[in-house]
Amino acid sequence: MATKIGELEGTRITRIYSSKFYFFKYITHAPGNDYYNIFPLVFSLGRVPKEKKRLKSDMESKASANIFRGLDFHYLPPDMRILLLDEMKKISPSLFRSPIQFAKYFQDIMWKVRKWRPARVCYRHYKMSNVRGRKIIRIERPDWDRVLVQPKVENFVTSTFTKFSSERVWKLSLIEMRKPRRRRA
Repeated sequence: MATKIGELEGTRITRIYSSKFYFFKYITHAPGNDYYNIFPLVFSLGRVPKEKKRLKSDMESKASANIFRGLDFHYLPPDMRILLLDEMKKISPSLFRSPIQFAKYFQDIMWKVRKWRPARVCYRHYKMSNVRGRKIIRIERPDWDRVLVQPKVENFVTSTFTKFSSERVWKLSLIEMRKPRRRRA
């Protein structure tokens, strides 16, 4: 079933799978965020595993089970988005043939290899309870490149819902990518 959110069209879904693009409306009130994207374009890297320690209640266990992680490509300037995706397509295991293995492998190398700094900058966790209207659309594979460079789809705001310009976010992302990683002692 084709659905549209703003300018983007895709298939409305109820489950999120690894190694696919999703678009949705996301509102959070987390005080730690300087800014965030209300309309993320996320390449999913799967669910966040449940904590091994015993949780206090069923409500907490349900909340932790409904968190997924991914790369919000809107944190990157449009010209870098296609480059990152093209590099990801070259990885083995294939993101098309083995999406779950790809997601596990990529999450590991993303933090170790300098080449994947752009992916680190746009890595985020999302709570399903913050997805508005539970309306999530999956972007079909033939449309990935077109959607990645589509202008004015992202909407960055501060925690008080003040507009935060995309150009400023991209500049901050580039600065973050250039920072040297600290070595662990």
